[in-house]
Amino acid sequence: MALEIPTLDEIRNNLANDYELRYQQAGIDVDAHTRGTGHTEKVNAIAALAFGLRLNQKYIVEQLFVSTMSEEVLLKTGAELGVVRIPPAYAQGNVECTGTNGVTIAASSVLSHASGGQYRVVTDTVIAGTTTVPIIALEPGVNGNLNAAETLNFTSPIAGVDSEAAVDGSGLTSGADIEPLERYRDRVRVRRKEPPMGGKYHDYVAWAKAASVDVTRAWVSAHENQVGQIIVRFVAENLANPIPTPALITTVNDYIQTKKPVEANVLVQAPSELPLDLIFTDLVPNTQDVQDAIVAELEDLLEREVRSDGTLFLNRIRAAISNAPGVEDFTITLAANVSIAIDEYAVVGTTTFP
Repeated sequence: MALEIPTLDEIRNNLANDYELRYQQAGIDVDAHTRGTGHTEKVNAIAALAFGLRLNQKYIVEQLFVSTMSEEVLLKTGAELGVVRIPPAYAQGNVECTGTNGVTIAASSVLSHASGGQYRVVTDTVIAGTTTVPIIALEPGVNGNLNAAETLNFTSPIAGVDSEAAVDGSGLTSGADIEPLERYRDRVRVRRKEPPMGGKYHDYVAWAKAASVDVTRAWVSAHENQVGQIIVRFVAENLANPIPTPALITTVNDYIQTKKPVEANVLVQAPSELPLDLIFTDLVPNTQDVQDAIVAELEDLLEREVRSDGTLFLNRIRAAISNAPGVEDFTITLAANVSIAIDEYAVVGTTTFP
């Protein structure tokens, strides 16, 4: 049963009634409800104290459960359990610079982007034609990530080096904000529920999520390719493409290799995207709003029901479409359940409307 906290007015009124009753039992008539009598002021002071104590009790109870802990207590509890909040990460990558051959771009040279972000050259680099120069963002966070071909400029001109540089084809990646508190709370909750077991399946899932804040879900397959091998697959659903990049796979793999049992044969890889393509031969009413609502319901269905290693039932697909606001009638060509393999990740594919 939840700890119910009466309001300050309720406590004050109850105390005033008890106060007056005590005096009446002694044959004295007092008024503890009206200001200025002296009695009311005593009741107010005691009520405020009682209310504060009850709030403190409520706070103490909340700190017992991961779901209601304050941020400060959650961080301490997680640290005691060995679950550390993932810090923000710096975006890094390469830019292509040009200039006079033989001129050196010194480490710590700074480039700036039109967005205001600044980047530092990591190592001394000598110009030799179009030269690849490694850089890292000065500030951590996802805002430091840049797409390929975006331009930066040296904040201080370097003689013999063109002031403008372009991000190479890989882009500037790996920048990430500090782990969201609720994501961290969920990892601490799972850690309490599923303590480390020296390499159980849930250990690998926990390690994958601890490796990068971008990992949203992970799953494990054993003996799939060979006896004794464990395959860890994961996705990053908060990124533009949920299928992880090679760089993210490397990050997760490197972390897991430091945590796994020494003898464990572990392979970390990305799943294959399995698009759920649907063809509507009839839709009433066939409007853009209804179409958008159907796609939204299908995305919600995949989020709730199954993403990998399972069966997406036809009746669930039809029910999701029926639940879309505005749908009165429809016909689709899909006539069977959809099987999703352990190495696949289901996403809404191409939805064709009449």
